[in-house]
Amino acid sequence: MDYFPLFGGPLIDRFHQLHHPLVFSDRNQIRITDDAFSVAIRVARAGLDPPSIPSVDPRRPSEVHKLHYELFLEEKLYEYRLNKACDRMLVEIVLLHHLLKILTPKAEQDKSNNRPLSVIGWMIQDRLAHILLQSGSRSLDEIHALANTFGIDRNAWESRLAGAAAEVHAMQQLTQVHDLRVYPATLYEDTSMRIDFFLELAGSSTGACVSVKTQVNGQTRFMTESLPGYEEWWQSIHDGAREFTRIARRHWLPILITVGKPQGQDIVLTIPSRADSWAFDLQEILHADNQRLLRTA
Repeated sequence: MDYFPLFGGPLIDRFHQLHHPLVFSDRNQIRITDDAFSVAIRVARAGLDPPSIPSVDPRRPSEVHKLHYELFLEEKLYEYRLNKACDRMLVEIVLLHHLLKILTPKAEQDKSNNRPLSVIGWMIQDRLAHILLQSGSRSLDEIHALANTFGIDRNAWESRLAGAAAEVHAMQQLTQVHDLRVYPATLYEDTSMRIDFFLELAGSSTGACVSVKTQVNGQTRFMTESLPGYEEWWQSIHDGAREFTRIARRHWLPILITVGKPQGQDIVLTIPSRADSWAFDLQEILHADNQRLLRTA
């Protein structure tokens, strides 16, 4: 992925060219407005007219699908005049859920290509993560309550919300460790390599490809190898990190993080003043890997 300049000179690190670190400017968390929830409920109840859904060849690249659906969302939201990013995203998520519900039967008929569903799923998770990073737990009860709205698939809504909350919790913890940098994955990296985000040790070329899963009634922990009961989750991120290492031309560790969620309760989404011990342990893993690479260089 290194870029070779036309007239010579230093190589540009394409990873940092394509990825930007997650940085919290302060510890304040916002609330989503009542107007946004009112619009979201109206949109959920109204549903979508299938003929109005943009048609795109399922064989086209993922970014083409993403562009089609973003233009579709822009057209649908024009009349509501929602000015705040999180307010818009909440309504977009409802519209994307409708898209999934309508397009899923068509995709199931053609098992050879589920790209539209993967792209829409990523768009939902990306927006949910953004909302939760900005609002934390301040609007979480109201977001949960949307699952009871007519027109919304309750199980799908709650499953995606739990997944986004687990990812956000892990990001919040890791950004509080001084030497770690967190970079959200792109559409392609998420859908093709199952990478949720990247970790990088400041001042080194050592990094990790991270996948986050929710563990109901479990403990928050991370894994650097396959453990009994986690083989399928581990294999997915192991293969993704191997592919990303091949593309990026430098070593990336696979890391699987399981975030504990008490039965019937929410994952804590308050930005911590100090990260939990597992985040510092993960920092030490990256330090050790960096020292190993330096010794073998």
